[in-house]
Amino acid sequence: MDSAGTDPRGHLITRARFLRLAAGSVAGLAVGAQTSCSPANGPSPQDDTPVRGGELTFARSQDPLGLDPVSVTDNGSIFLLYNVFDTLVTINADSTGVSPALAASWTTSADGTHYVFTLRSGVRFSDGTPMTAADVVFSLDRARGPDSAYAFLFAHITHVGATAAGTVEVVVDRPYPPLIDNLSLFAAGIVPRAAVQRDPAAFAAAPVGTGPFRVASLVRGQEVVLARNEHYWKPGRPYLDRIAMPYVPDDTARMLKLQAGEAQLAESVPRAEAERLRGHPELDVSVDEAFQLDAVFFNYNTALLADRRVRQALCHAVDVEGINRSVYYGLGAVANGVTPKMRGWSPDVRAYRYDPAAARQLLARAGIPAGTELPLLVNSGDATAVTTAQVIEQGWRTAGLHPVIQQVDFATLVQRLQAQDFVALLAFETADVPSPWEMPQLTFASDSPTKGMYTSVRNSMLSDAVAAGPLHLTPAEQERALQAVQQLGMDEAPLLPISFPPTVTGLGADVQGFRAVGTAWWRLEDVWLAR
Repeated sequence: MDSAGTDPRGHLITRARFLRLAAGSVAGLAVGAQTSCSPANGPSPQDDTPVRGGELTFARSQDPLGLDPVSVTDNGSIFLLYNVFDTLVTINADSTGVSPALAASWTTSADGTHYVFTLRSGVRFSDGTPMTAADVVFSLDRARGPDSAYAFLFAHITHVGATAAGTVEVVVDRPYPPLIDNLSLFAAGIVPRAAVQRDPAAFAAAPVGTGPFRVASLVRGQEVVLARNEHYWKPGRPYLDRIAMPYVPDDTARMLKLQAGEAQLAESVPRAEAERLRGHPELDVSVDEAFQLDAVFFNYNTALLADRRVRQALCHAVDVEGINRSVYYGLGAVANGVTPKMRGWSPDVRAYRYDPAAARQLLARAGIPAGTELPLLVNSGDATAVTTAQVIEQGWRTAGLHPVIQQVDFATLVQRLQAQDFVALLAFETADVPSPWEMPQLTFASDSPTKGMYTSVRNSMLSDAVAAGPLHLTPAEQERALQAVQQLGMDEAPLLPISFPPTVTGLGADVQGFRAVGTAWWRLEDVWLAR
């Protein structure tokens, strides 16, 4: 992992580097001992000339909850929609910023308050209708409007308008450096104004975008099927004709589908399975560094966790280094922040040290009786999460509490998280844009649309810091502000930070061109099947 001030993501981790990362952790474990991991055991080398055509099955761990870009907040929907809708700009190849997409270019005024975007010519929606500047204006107004869950990212915009047939201007009330990064957000996906205005519900059920694929069918709780957008503006893309995405929330079932050849891609590979898949003669894994944090979320609305001393005690009581070593098999780094590791992250902020004695002292000072019950909610289908929860349970029990693991399916976990119907909940969060300010704002802003990432954290110093921080104009000022938020967030402890993990995806032998970007979604337009 790179230090602060450099790109914390890097490139796709190669198979050789994967072996080096994992070797030290799996040597003494049964899974690693049973499997040979030499390159000779992996898929045979393929001709690197992309082949057009074919159908692919991508077994997913999350079911999309919606298809309208302004109304969704779940990764099951978000990752899908990035392949259906395009934005003016898109996250770039190394995830350090953005590159042109539907905007071929743009200019910024000298005072940093006026942007003019020149639109790419000849772009059509998947139903064949031309994309216009009016569609772009309408879409950006939706993204910053009252029905958008992410309007806070566009709060400084005062005006969006079409200045000519192929140009759009965006005006902000003050210089706001994160704006260009924020325009890569899925919620700013460009939609056809006429179709949305005619029947918003129909559009949300069968969306029309300019992305590489269109939604051919959706059976909620079962499967989504994507088909090639024949009007896609990138010549020759996408390569695939169709992609079936069955919903397979259980890790074991998803890996079995991959091994049986019933799926050519499978997301969210359990860490204990990654090395074994790597040794399979017909399978491989793609390990991509991601802007992700795995953590236990604490609900401030409960009497027990409203006390900072209790939250800090729970952090000290868990051997996070041991979890990263033995549960994550070295595919992750100890988290020293309560938001994902991104640009401006500092290695100098200390993670919570494993100190059961300090945990007991903090609980005693907070007046928490020995044996106090503490429910921990976890996704029953996530093998890594279940094992992590068991280690956490042991740590909290050693500190004198009575932890109770409650396993529920993923859909229930998300519902209870969003309803704040939990005490402690083990989950993960991913950044949606390359700007490092989105997640601190979601977590600490006084008007956070997620109520502090569903914790109800209340800290005026942090809310003031995330309001002022994005307005700094130089990279050095931004970095200092981000590192101050990182330290304050660790002191506040709204979460128990566990790991900064990569994205791990299982691949069949024929799959070529797959990779996940830093915001954890995948450019399926680049994927092709070797024959």
